[in-house]
Amino acid sequence: MNPDEPLDVRRPRGRKPAAAMEVVAIDANSASLSPPSRLSAEEATVWRESVASVKAGWFRGSETVLETFCRAVIVERRLGLRLRDLDPADERFAVLARMHRNEAMLVGNLAGKLRLTVRATRDRETIKRAPTASFYDIMALGDPDGQN
Repeated sequence: MNPDEPLDVRRPRGRKPAAAMEVVAIDANSASLSPPSRLSAEEATVWRESVASVKAGWFRGSETVLETFCRAVIVERRLGLRLRDLDPADERFAVLARMHRNEAMLVGNLAGKLRLTVRATRDRETIKRAPTASFYDIMALGDPDGQN
């Protein structure tokens, strides 16, 4: 404790009463972010999937970047579908391929900024979700039917 610190900021001394131990703290950041109404249905789906994939409060302060990410994902998907249906000999193919590449790079860049990529969450102190058993852990347990 810093003696220069005001008294009202210090934690109370001594044991906590039993009533205080029964109080459950409510995390204000635990509420899920709702997609803005200006997003299309597809973009709102990407928003919900992105928010559900990380812990609560992950996107606090970066909602505009998340909105841009959702729009970019949908544009990239649409360009990919159009590109797949186009013949490589078509004169529009090169232009569409360049647009798709740029949009895919934007999605990757924004995903990194939002720390959605695997590489962005390799830090031991940053956990996106509570750890669960991996595929290999489950396979090591054996087949529940007793065939393994």
